[in-house]
Amino acid sequence: MKRIGLMISVSLLVLTASLPSFQIAHAVEAKQKGSDTVSEAKWYAENATLSEGLKGYTDNSLSIQSQDILKPNIERSEDVVITDENGKVIGKLTSPKSIITPSLSTLATGRVATVGIKVDEEYRNKYWDWITRVRDIVEVADDAFNRDFNIDLSVKNIGYWMSSGNNDAELINELKGYGTNEYDFVIGFTSDSKMDTQGVAFQYNSPPPGEAFSLILDQNAARTANAVQHELSHNYGLGHDSIDPNSSYPICIMNYGTVYSTTQWHTEHKNLLSGRTHWYGVGP
Repeated sequence: MKRIGLMISVSLLVLTASLPSFQIAHAVEAKQKGSDTVSEAKWYAENATLSEGLKGYTDNSLSIQSQDILKPNIERSEDVVITDENGKVIGKLTSPKSIITPSLSTLATGRVATVGIKVDEEYRNKYWDWITRVRDIVEVADDAFNRDFNIDLSVKNIGYWMSSGNNDAELINELKGYGTNEYDFVIGFTSDSKMDTQGVAFQYNSPPPGEAFSLILDQNAARTANAVQHELSHNYGLGHDSIDPNSSYPICIMNYGTVYSTTQWHTEHKNLLSGRTHWYGVGP
């Protein structure tokens, strides 16, 4: 598979010291979170629903290779922390600032929402370049948020997770268990055969008490970027226009029939999301 990407460096960190302070802090944090478990569960029961799994129209007219080429805009230089399934730091990814299409970028002046990415074992085994692949997918997905709302999705962490659920609902709730309340969004990437739709997310009525969660099934890179945009829109409270994969109207990222052929939101959804940009991130 040939992919066009940016020059990056991935460096593994050799950790020679023990981590008693980390373990103690983790235990204290776990105790504190335990007291919030009931209230968070109650909040989710009252303010969040699980979106119907994405099953968009499949267009086979484009070659797999052409759909797998990504040219992401990266609005700011970042050192992305790489962690294992226990949250232990095992490396970093240096992502230099690179603006390929200025019209789709806030040029680091807009609202910044942070993203933690979790990648399951099936996905990691499938792609040798899974770290840069998922980073690039999110950076391409954020072009539409940049363009229409001056929101930049800034990837801060890429970590392992172990998927073992039997369906979409179990998998995303399992992913939710990997939340750390450090980021605005947690986006899971999976190639698990038990994921029977192309994506699923929590659709919120108001800003969640912690991170917002979505889960994306592996497809080619371009389709996956559209799926990320679709599922993050659910996190902002947007619903579906149509769940008919053959529907051609309205042309909107929230329509199953056009989700992979557009990055636009129709007017009603755009107005709704524009009033909720403050839900996540910091900035203007």
